[in-house]
Amino acid sequence: MIKLGELCTIRSRIFYLHRHRLRLLHDRAKKINLLDLNRDAMRELFVSFGEKPFRGDQVMKWIYHFGVDNFDEMSNVNKKLKEKLKNECEIVAPEISVRQQASDGTIKYALVLEGGQEVEAVWIPEKIAPRYVYRLKWAVH
Repeated sequence: MIKLGELCTIRSRIFYLHRHRLRLLHDRAKKINLLDLNRDAMRELFVSFGEKPFRGDQVMKWIYHFGVDNFDEMSNVNKKLKEKLKNECEIVAPEISVRQQASDGTIKYALVLEGGQEVEAVWIPEKIAPRYVYRLKWAVH
């Protein structure tokens, strides 16, 4: 059973994200999906952990630049912080429920978000010599 003091601590850790207005409850029952956070929110999270804001940037680089979803593979993150991340956070991409590819290379995805909402994303290749550029368009249904 959660004591009143713990409940107040949990409630004090609710974040309101600037652009997305996404609310996260920082508690022991539900882990924070780091893919839900923008750069500012990631920095705020790490400050709430007692870390410097640049630690959030380091973890974002591991996730988005190197494609890492395992905290143990983040070699410039100290062991204590890795344990904190493993206990309180996760890196979970949305599930792909539908994938359709057109003859021109366009790929349409239906992604299932937490709560059952679906997001439609379209990967559109455009030939710009000497390489392809991809545009991603999406909409929430």
